[in-house]
Amino acid sequence: MDIVDADKLRKQRFAYFCIAFSLLITIGFTIVDFIEGDTIEALINILMGMVLIGGFYALKTIDKHLPLYRLTLTFLSVIFFYNVIIGSGNGTVIYWLSPFPLMFMFFLGKREGVLTAGVFFGVLCMLLINPFSFKIHEYSVGTSLRFLVALLLVMLMAYGLETSRDKFARLLIEKHEKLLEEKQHLQEALGEIKTLSGLIPICSNCKKIRDDKGYWQQVEIYVKNHSSADFSHGICPDCLKKLYPDLDDSTEEQVTRAASSDKG
Repeated sequence: MDIVDADKLRKQRFAYFCIAFSLLITIGFTIVDFIEGDTIEALINILMGMVLIGGFYALKTIDKHLPLYRLTLTFLSVIFFYNVIIGSGNGTVIYWLSPFPLMFMFFLGKREGVLTAGVFFGVLCMLLINPFSFKIHEYSVGTSLRFLVALLLVMLMAYGLETSRDKFARLLIEKHEKLLEEKQHLQEALGEIKTLSGLIPICSNCKKIRDDKGYWQQVEIYVKNHSSADFSHGICPDCLKKLYPDLDDSTEEQVTRAASSDKG
Protein backbone atom coordinates (compact mmCIF):
# COMPACT_ATOMS: atom_id res chain seq x y z
CA MET A 1 0.00 0.00 0.00
CA ASP A 2 1.45 3.35 -1.05
CA ILE A 3 1.11 6.65 0.81
CA VAL A 4 -1.83 7.89 -1.28
CA ASP A 5 -3.85 4.75 -0.59
CA ALA A 6 -2.93 4.90 3.10
CA ASP A 7 -4.14 8.50 3.34
CA LYS A 8 -7.35 7.56 1.53
CA LEU A 9 -7.96 4.68 3.95
CA ARG A 10 -7.20 6.95 6.92
CA LYS A 11 -9.89 9.42 5.86
CA GLN A 12 -12.35 6.66 5.05
CA ARG A 13 -12.04 5.04 8.46
CA PHE A 14 -12.43 8.36 10.24
CA ALA A 15 -15.47 9.11 8.09
CA TYR A 16 -17.04 5.82 9.19
CA PHE A 17 -16.41 6.74 12.81
CA CYS A 18 -17.93 10.22 12.38
CA ILE A 19 -20.97 8.81 10.60
CA ALA A 20 -21.60 6.16 13.25
CA PHE A 21 -21.20 8.64 16.12
CA SER A 22 -23.36 11.29 14.41
CA LEU A 23 -26.09 8.77 13.63
CA LEU A 24 -26.37 7.77 17.29
CA ILE A 25 -26.71 11.42 18.34
CA THR A 26 -29.16 12.14 15.52
CA ILE A 27 -31.37 9.21 16.48
CA GLY A 28 -31.39 10.36 20.09
CA PHE A 29 -32.35 13.95 19.19
CA THR A 30 -35.02 12.70 16.79
CA ILE A 31 -36.68 10.67 19.55
CA VAL A 32 -36.52 13.64 21.93
CA ASP A 33 -38.01 15.98 19.29
CA PHE A 34 -40.90 13.61 18.62
CA ILE A 35 -41.59 13.29 22.33
CA GLU A 36 -41.58 17.08 22.71
CA GLY A 37 -43.81 17.44 19.65
CA ASP A 38 -41.26 19.40 17.62
CA THR A 39 -42.01 17.84 14.24
CA ILE A 40 -39.92 20.20 12.12
CA GLU A 41 -36.71 19.58 14.05
CA ALA A 42 -37.43 15.85 14.05
CA LEU A 43 -37.82 15.85 10.26
CA ILE A 44 -34.58 17.81 9.92
CA ASN A 45 -32.81 15.23 12.05
CA ILE A 46 -34.24 12.46 9.88
CA LEU A 47 -32.98 14.25 6.78
CA MET A 48 -29.53 14.58 8.32
CA GLY A 49 -29.57 10.88 9.20
CA MET A 50 -30.42 10.04 5.58
CA VAL A 51 -27.51 12.15 4.39
CA LEU A 52 -25.17 10.32 6.78
CA ILE A 53 -26.43 6.89 5.74
CA GLY A 54 -26.15 7.84 2.08
CA GLY A 55 -22.60 9.00 2.65
CA PHE A 56 -21.77 5.71 4.37
CA TYR A 57 -22.96 3.57 1.46
CA ALA A 58 -21.37 5.89 -1.09
CA LEU A 59 -17.99 5.52 0.64
CA LYS A 60 -18.23 1.75 0.27
CA THR A 61 -19.19 1.83 -3.42
CA ILE A 62 -17.59 4.95 -4.95
CA ASP A 63 -13.84 4.99 -5.48
CA LYS A 64 -13.45 8.80 -5.71
CA HIS A 65 -14.03 9.98 -2.16
CA LEU A 66 -13.10 13.67 -2.38
CA PRO A 67 -16.24 14.73 -4.34
CA LEU A 68 -18.29 12.69 -1.88
CA TYR A 69 -16.74 14.48 1.10
CA ARG A 70 -17.47 17.83 -0.53
CA LEU A 71 -21.08 16.93 -1.22
CA THR A 72 -21.76 15.44 2.21
CA LEU A 73 -20.16 18.33 4.10
CA THR A 74 -22.10 20.82 1.97
CA PHE A 75 -25.41 19.10 2.74
CA LEU A 76 -24.62 18.94 6.44
CA SER A 77 -23.59 22.61 6.49
CA VAL A 78 -26.85 23.66 4.84
CA ILE A 79 -28.87 21.59 7.30
CA PHE A 80 -27.09 23.12 10.27
CA PHE A 81 -27.41 26.62 8.84
CA TYR A 82 -31.14 26.06 8.65
CA ASN A 83 -31.11 24.88 12.26
CA VAL A 84 -29.30 28.09 13.21
CA ILE A 85 -31.91 30.13 11.34
CA ILE A 86 -34.81 28.52 13.21
CA GLY A 87 -32.90 28.44 16.50
CA SER A 88 -33.03 24.69 16.95
CA GLY A 89 -32.64 23.55 20.55
CA ASN A 90 -33.42 27.05 21.80
CA GLY A 91 -30.30 28.32 20.06
CA THR A 92 -27.95 25.65 21.41
CA VAL A 93 -27.49 24.22 17.91
CA ILE A 94 -24.58 26.61 17.33
CA TYR A 95 -22.40 24.58 19.68
CA TRP A 96 -22.66 21.60 17.32
CA LEU A 97 -20.97 23.65 14.60
CA SER A 98 -17.57 23.62 16.33
CA PRO A 99 -16.28 20.37 14.70
CA PHE A 100 -16.96 21.58 11.15
CA PRO A 101 -13.59 23.40 10.63
CA LEU A 102 -11.78 20.26 11.78
CA MET A 103 -13.73 18.14 9.31
CA PHE A 104 -13.12 20.61 6.49
CA MET A 105 -9.37 20.52 7.07
CA PHE A 106 -9.24 16.76 7.58
CA PHE A 107 -11.32 15.61 4.61
CA LEU A 108 -10.66 18.38 2.07
CA GLY A 109 -7.00 19.11 2.75
CA LYS A 110 -5.24 22.28 3.84
CA ARG A 111 -5.97 24.63 0.92
CA GLU A 112 -9.54 23.64 0.14
CA GLY A 113 -10.26 23.14 3.84
CA VAL A 114 -9.13 26.69 4.69
CA LEU A 115 -11.28 28.16 1.90
CA THR A 116 -14.34 26.12 2.89
CA ALA A 117 -13.90 26.90 6.59
CA GLY A 118 -13.62 30.60 5.74
CA VAL A 119 -16.87 30.56 3.78
CA PHE A 120 -18.54 28.58 6.56
CA PHE A 121 -17.33 31.09 9.16
CA GLY A 122 -18.51 34.06 7.06
CA VAL A 123 -22.01 32.66 6.56
CA LEU A 124 -22.26 31.85 10.25
CA CYS A 125 -21.23 35.41 11.16
CA MET A 126 -24.04 36.74 8.95
CA LEU A 127 -26.58 34.45 10.63
CA LEU A 128 -25.51 35.11 14.21
CA ILE A 129 -24.90 38.84 14.03
CA ASN A 130 -27.70 39.39 11.47
CA PRO A 131 -26.64 42.87 10.29
CA PHE A 132 -29.54 43.10 7.82
CA SER A 133 -32.18 42.20 10.43
CA PHE A 134 -33.51 39.11 8.70
CA LYS A 135 -36.47 37.38 10.31
CA ILE A 136 -34.49 34.58 11.91
CA HIS A 137 -33.82 33.40 15.42
CA GLU A 138 -32.09 36.10 17.43
CA TYR A 139 -28.89 35.31 19.28
CA SER A 140 -27.47 37.64 21.90
CA VAL A 141 -24.44 39.65 20.85
CA GLY A 142 -22.37 38.30 23.73
CA THR A 143 -23.21 34.67 22.96
CA SER A 144 -22.58 35.17 19.24
CA LEU A 145 -19.21 36.88 19.72
CA ARG A 146 -17.98 34.34 22.27
CA PHE A 147 -18.96 31.46 20.02
CA LEU A 148 -17.40 33.03 16.91
CA VAL A 149 -14.14 33.66 18.75
CA ALA A 150 -14.11 30.06 19.96
CA LEU A 151 -14.89 28.83 16.45
CA LEU A 152 -12.07 30.95 15.04
CA LEU A 153 -9.71 29.39 17.56
CA VAL A 154 -10.83 25.92 16.45
CA MET A 155 -10.15 26.94 12.85
CA LEU A 156 -6.63 28.07 13.69
CA MET A 157 -5.95 24.85 15.60
CA ALA A 158 -7.31 22.77 12.71
CA TYR A 159 -5.14 24.68 10.27
CA GLY A 160 -2.05 24.16 12.42
CA LEU A 161 -2.68 20.43 12.75
CA GLU A 162 -3.36 19.97 9.05
CA THR A 163 -0.30 22.03 8.11
CA SER A 164 1.88 19.86 10.35
CA ARG A 165 0.35 16.67 8.96
CA ASP A 166 0.74 17.88 5.37
CA LYS A 167 4.40 18.77 5.96
CA PHE A 168 5.27 15.36 7.37
CA ALA A 169 3.23 13.65 4.65
CA ARG A 170 5.29 15.43 2.00
CA LEU A 171 8.52 14.39 3.74
CA LEU A 172 7.33 10.78 3.81
CA ILE A 173 6.46 10.93 0.12
CA GLU A 174 9.90 12.31 -0.72
CA LYS A 175 11.64 9.62 1.35
CA HIS A 176 9.41 6.97 -0.22
CA GLU A 177 10.34 8.15 -3.72
CA LYS A 178 14.04 8.16 -2.82
CA LEU A 179 13.77 4.64 -1.44
CA LEU A 180 12.05 3.47 -4.62
CA GLU A 181 14.78 5.09 -6.70
CA GLU A 182 17.54 3.47 -4.62
CA LYS A 183 15.73 0.13 -4.83
CA GLN A 184 15.61 0.41 -8.61
CA HIS A 185 19.32 1.22 -8.75
CA LEU A 186 20.10 -1.77 -6.53
CA GLN A 187 17.99 -4.06 -8.71
CA GLU A 188 19.80 -2.82 -11.81
CA ALA A 189 23.16 -3.37 -10.11
CA LEU A 190 22.18 -6.86 -8.99
CA GLY A 191 21.06 -7.63 -12.52
CA GLU A 192 24.55 -6.85 -13.78
CA ILE A 193 26.30 -9.03 -11.22
CA LYS A 194 27.15 -12.56 -12.33
CA THR A 195 28.17 -15.21 -9.82
CA LEU A 196 29.37 -18.82 -10.02
CA SER A 197 27.78 -21.40 -7.73
CA GLY A 198 27.08 -25.08 -7.53
CA LEU A 199 29.06 -27.99 -9.06
CA ILE A 200 31.09 -27.15 -12.18
CA PRO A 201 32.08 -30.13 -14.38
CA ILE A 202 35.75 -29.76 -15.41
CA CYS A 203 37.95 -32.04 -17.44
CA SER A 204 40.65 -33.65 -15.30
CA ASN A 205 43.14 -33.50 -18.12
CA CYS A 206 42.72 -30.35 -20.24
CA LYS A 207 40.75 -28.44 -17.55
CA LYS A 208 37.97 -27.41 -19.92
CA ILE A 209 34.57 -26.78 -18.35
CA ARG A 210 31.26 -28.15 -19.64
CA ASP A 211 28.50 -25.53 -19.81
CA ASP A 212 24.75 -26.02 -19.41
CA LYS A 213 24.37 -26.83 -23.12
CA GLY A 214 26.96 -29.58 -23.01
CA TYR A 215 29.75 -27.68 -24.77
CA TRP A 216 33.29 -27.76 -23.42
CA GLN A 217 34.94 -24.36 -23.01
CA GLN A 218 38.27 -23.03 -21.85
CA VAL A 219 38.31 -22.09 -18.16
CA GLU A 220 38.85 -18.38 -18.89
CA ILE A 221 36.00 -18.28 -21.41
CA TYR A 222 33.59 -20.00 -19.04
CA VAL A 223 34.47 -17.78 -16.09
CA LYS A 224 34.26 -14.64 -18.23
CA ASN A 225 30.76 -15.60 -19.45
CA HIS A 226 29.49 -16.43 -15.99
CA SER A 227 31.00 -13.67 -13.91
CA SER A 228 32.30 -10.13 -14.08
CA ALA A 229 35.90 -11.29 -13.97
CA ASP A 230 38.39 -11.14 -16.85
CA PHE A 231 41.77 -12.76 -17.40
CA SER A 232 45.31 -11.45 -17.85
CA HIS A 233 47.48 -14.22 -19.23
CA GLY A 234 50.92 -14.88 -17.78
CA ILE A 235 53.21 -17.78 -16.95
CA CYS A 236 54.21 -19.05 -13.54
CA PRO A 237 57.85 -19.86 -12.62
CA ASP A 238 57.24 -23.62 -12.49
CA CYS A 239 55.75 -23.72 -15.97
CA LEU A 240 58.50 -21.46 -17.23
CA LYS A 241 61.19 -23.89 -16.02
CA LYS A 242 59.31 -26.80 -17.58
CA LEU A 243 58.81 -25.07 -20.93
CA TYR A 244 62.13 -23.24 -21.08
CA PRO A 245 64.70 -25.28 -19.10
CA ASP A 246 67.71 -23.62 -20.80
CA LEU A 247 66.92 -20.10 -19.50
CA ASP A 248 69.10 -18.72 -16.70
CA ASP A 249 67.68 -17.00 -13.63
CA SER A 250 67.93 -13.43 -14.95
CA THR A 251 66.34 -14.27 -18.27
CA GLU A 252 63.71 -16.31 -16.49
CA GLU A 253 62.78 -13.32 -14.31
CA GLN A 254 62.50 -11.03 -17.37
CA VAL A 255 60.28 -13.48 -19.24
CA THR A 256 58.05 -13.89 -16.17
CA ARG A 257 57.58 -10.16 -15.82
CA ALA A 258 56.87 -9.73 -19.53
CA ALA A 259 54.37 -12.55 -19.51
CA SER A 260 52.65 -11.16 -16.41
CA SER A 261 52.23 -7.74 -18.04
CA ASP A 262 50.71 -9.25 -21.20
CA LYS A 263 46.88 -9.11 -21.11
CA GLY A 264 44.39 -10.86 -23.33
